[in-house]
Amino acid sequence: MYKQVFSIFVIFISILGPAYPQIAFNPVTKECGVYWGGDEYADYAFPSPWETSQGLQIITDSGVYKWDGRMDSVEDICERMGFTYIEGNLGEIKGEMRWGLLPWLYMIITVVPIVVVIVLVCVAFILFLKFLEKRHNSGKP
Repeated sequence: MYKQVFSIFVIFISILGPAYPQIAFNPVTKECGVYWGGDEYADYAFPSPWETSQGLQIITDSGVYKWDGRMDSVEDICERMGFTYIEGNLGEIKGEMRWGLLPWLYMIITVVPIVVVIVLVCVAFILFLKFLEKRHNSGKP
């Protein structure tokens, strides 16, 4: 039992962490830069034809490029690829934001108890009405 709870906890915590930095590039417009995929509050998705590279090897139409994984070398690799470097998080600049996991969890935590209380009150009211109806039909005052 403890292993399952621990596994769920580890998965939950890993989902809530920030995404790893990546390189994003557009082969059509020849733009390139740093891409942070998001965190527990939001994530960013790119429209086509944007591509992202999570690994240290970036494959484009013009060749294969090796990235050392350091954020301060993104501008250099963009220039080696023949792309124009765009400063800032391209996820926020060019991507489309989608809500992450945490706002949904917050909504569930706040809304579900309210719904449960409403359902319980309705059930109690229906049971009370049935009790009154049964009492009325049995002829007792």
